[in-house]
Amino acid sequence: MVAIPIVALQAQTWTNPADGIRNGLWHVLLLVLPAWIFMLLPIHALAYFLCSRYQWYRFLFWGTLTLPSCVLLSSIPGICVGPPPPEFHFEALTKIPFPQSAHERKTYFTGGLLTDRCDTFYFRCSAEDTNNLIRALKLQLSNEELTHYMTNSFIPDKGWPDPAKWEGLKLYRGDDGDSRKDAFAYRFYELLTDESRTQVHLLISNI
Repeated sequence: MVAIPIVALQAQTWTNPADGIRNGLWHVLLLVLPAWIFMLLPIHALAYFLCSRYQWYRFLFWGTLTLPSCVLLSSIPGICVGPPPPEFHFEALTKIPFPQSAHERKTYFTGGLLTDRCDTFYFRCSAEDTNNLIRALKLQLSNEELTHYMTNSFIPDKGWPDPAKWEGLKLYRGDDGDSRKDAFAYRFYELLTDESRTQVHLLISNI
């Protein structure tokens, strides 16, 4: 029962629901099953012993389902509401508003739980908004690894423009947080833009 909300929420979080389901099932096997064996199973065994000794059988069924039921019920609002819109997701990750001139938006979200999050955004916008985004995220021009981007495809899904084919491709990189102080707050940004700075391919990795 506990596995149901984990798998359902991961299916919603990932752009590809099948990958999200696989990630959720992997975490169920890695975390939930061992936790049930080493923590909940002894509790259930103790409850069964007490119920059988004192003839409390009518409480056994409900007692063993209390914790899983609470976990399932607490996840229902998140499942019903669904994932947040891309604009909210972008602002939550970058702490800045989505560029006002952005259009032709595409998003691709992966990761969750113990799996590193990797969120990709593509959009067209004005050169001014691109420059403002670079400054707001405190990104620095980094052409050291540009060859890697020009010789490899970074299209997360079908129908995405390929930055490797852009004229005057530029790579900007930066991070938010200090992994030595707080590994869970560390984000890494990679922004690709073309010569006109009207196309943006932004990769945000939570490491």
